[in-house]
Amino acid sequence: MDPFARHKNKSHHIYFSKFDPEIQSCMLAIDQFIEFEFPQIVPLIKYGVPFYTYKNKNVCYLNFSPKTYKMYLGFIYGKIIDHDALISENRKLIKILPIDPKSDIDVSAIKTIIQESIQIITKQASNKNEQFK
Repeated sequence: MDPFARHKNKSHHIYFSKFDPEIQSCMLAIDQFIEFEFPQIVPLIKYGVPFYTYKNKNVCYLNFSPKTYKMYLGFIYGKIIDHDALISENRKLIKILPIDPKSDIDVSAIKTIIQESIQIITKQASNKNEQFK
């Protein structure tokens, strides 16, 4: 199966393919993990990078900085998620989960943080619905 088949209409494959094989492989592994664990999450390209959305709300994005040669998942609700693996690096709202392409991916942390993000989005939607009753 083509590893980019899921992205034929979403341009993720273009983003992933511009990196060297080591980075590309790591990005693809993260992408496939998110797809498998969270089929309700929709991958999109926004601002030129892969975003993962739940009910049209941004959950996280996958980015690579060629300047620092670092890859990370940026979590939109990171400011209100308390997880030891997340760091702010002087960001006000978003916290990141650094990913070393030469090491094992901490899928447990990714899963936990995405689950918390989905809970936050669901709670916000519920609170919004309560306001209009």
